[in-house]
Amino acid sequence: MLLPLVACQLFLLNRSPPPEDLSTELFDRVRREALLHGAQSNCVYAPQRAVAALGFCDPPRHLTGRHAARSTGGAPTWQQWVDRWHATSTLTSRTPRNVRARLLKVGRWLTVEHPEAADPAAWTRQTCAAWVAAVDQMNVGDYVQRTVGVHDRAGEPLKASSKEGLPSAVRGFFTDCQEWE
Repeated sequence: MLLPLVACQLFLLNRSPPPEDLSTELFDRVRREALLHGAQSNCVYAPQRAVAALGFCDPPRHLTGRHAARSTGGAPTWQQWVDRWHATSTLTSRTPRNVRARLLKVGRWLTVEHPEAADPAAWTRQTCAAWVAAVDQMNVGDYVQRTVGVHDRAGEPLKASSKEGLPSAVRGFFTDCQEWE
């Protein structure tokens, strides 16, 4: 629903409705001056890709060096599997990044509680049951790499939606990993 709104905002900021008038400079200015706020600012990438595909501007640049260090999680074997999954995922939008973060949480949990299961091939029904039980007892801030934004809630029980997402991530991960064998 935001994409049409963002497109309209871009046309208004540009003071011209034809897509061919949307320039690289406009997209850069929108980002630099934060002319769109909140979720709208996250939607600028797609219109720029579309306008670039039509040949009217440069494609959006991938920003590097401005984000936090890439998250890690647990044993190197687990990390390698998760990175391979992330690199080959067919999920769209931010979903692979969110699932990757959940899988890295699993990796950190494994390092502490079940180091023998750091290789996904070593998972058993008992490992899965232990993970589900751990999720049920998990609190905000448990097995995270960074605590930015959770200080005020650290130690509180996870909400049901967060609990649901953790086993779901593992289920999807193992489903996709079966195809590699």
